Amino acid sequence: MLLRNPIFALNSLFVRGWDEATGGGDMLGYFSAIGTRWLADPNRLVYEDFRRDPAAYFGRLFAAWGEEPTPTRIAAAIAYAAGHYHHSSKSTGGAQPGDAPDAVRSERAWAVPEQIVAAYLADPLMREVFAEAGWPRERAGYPTA
Repeated sequence: MLLRNPIFALNSLFVRGWDEATGGGDMLGYFSAIGTRWLADPNRLVYEDFRRDPAAYFGRLFAAWGEEPTPTRIAAAIAYAAGHYHHSSKSTGGAQPGDAPDAVRSERAWAVPEQIVAAYLADPLMREVFAEAGWPRERAGYPTA
C-alpha cells in the first residue's frame, strides 16, 4: 500500500485552492483510517520511495502484486511515470514570484493551515504512522507559509 505524508497531501489541495475537497475540515479521520490500513499492510510504500529510488519502488510494487519485477518491467514503469505524472502536479500555472518553477505544484508553496499541521503532529496514531514512514513528527520538519 502506498502512502503519502497526509500533511503534504493536504498541501496539494490547499495550494491549488481546492479547500472544498477537504469537506471543510482537516481530514484527520480519513487519513487515520488509511494510516491504520497502511500500518497493517506487509507491502508498505511511501511516496518518497518513488522519488528517491524509482527502480526499487517499482520492484517492490511488482512483487507486492505477485508479478516478477524484471528489469524490462521496471524500466517501462519508470518511463511511463516520467511521462504521465498527473497534469495538476506537473502544471506550472499559477506560479507566484519566488516559486521554484521546476517543482511540482504542491512543493512550490505552502498553504496548509497551521491548526491542521498541529492536529496531525499531536495525534497519537498519526505520530505512529509518521515514525514508521520516516516522516518528521515535529513542526520544524515542515515548511511554513
